[in-house]
Amino acid sequence: MNKYVLGFLILTVSLPGFSAPSRPKNLKVNALAVFLEDKYQIVQLKSFDKLELSSNCFKSKDAKPRCQAHTLAVQKFSFPTESSEYVGNPSASYCKKMGGKAVVGVANNGNESDLCYFGDKSFVKSWGAFYLHYPKKVISK
Repeated sequence: MNKYVLGFLILTVSLPGFSAPSRPKNLKVNALAVFLEDKYQIVQLKSFDKLELSSNCFKSKDAKPRCQAHTLAVQKFSFPTESSEYVGNPSASYCKKMGGKAVVGVANNGNESDLCYFGDKSFVKSWGAFYLHYPKKVISK
């Protein structure tokens, strides 16, 4: 065997009476499927002031977001450090600093988005909240 070839063993375990639910198909535009609490939830996103927030943030008649996702995303928290449990993903670390839970949403086309989930069941795209306070820096040569 060539010393540069790595072998991988994939082990599939079947548990009696357990089957993983399949991801919902045919989602609306700006909707993501998020696996939470042992089932998929559909999260419809809406743009507001450079943030992508879940539609449940917009229940008031004045069309302004009223949810933890917005309230916390507009506050500036300290920059995430590499000692975080989410090394390599500053948006997930930032989500945790905001008091949320980092989750992943999947669109119809399979693209994934990092989301931050809060106790009032609201969501914000994690990278949007992060870049709101820590913008991407332009690197010039």
